[in-house]
Amino acid sequence: FPYTTLFRSNLGVLLDQGRGVAKDRAQAALWWRRAAEQGHASAQNNLAVMLSKGEGIQKDLAQAYFWASLASAGQNVKASQLREELAAQLSAAQRAQVSDKLKAWRPQVALDRPNRLGQDQASMQSHR
Repeated sequence: FPYTTLFRSNLGVLLDQGRGVAKDRAQAALWWRRAAEQGHASAQNNLAVMLSKGEGIQKDLAQAYFWASLASAGQNVKASQLREELAAQLSAAQRAQVSDKLKAWRPQVALDRPNRLGQDQASMQSHR
């Protein structure tokens, strides 16, 4: 993974746990989403967990199922278990909609440029 993808995922962990920074689950969700969109399986799983519980982000079982499905495709065992739990809570129509989204999904490209990191930091400050 590009450096920025790992940075984003790790920043999500620090914010979620309050390690070295103030605990901020909403910011953790934001950074995990950015890493998840770039294909980081752990970030996808962490985002799915937050979405399934409504922690730091609005609860959305269909979105949680989407991210858990992507993470489980990346061999994340916890995500596979979460995906099965979520599948039982969704209708067949909801699962079919997510399936269509999964077929169309492609990871976003991360650019490892020094100014990109500065842009992300500025974005984080503007969300406080």
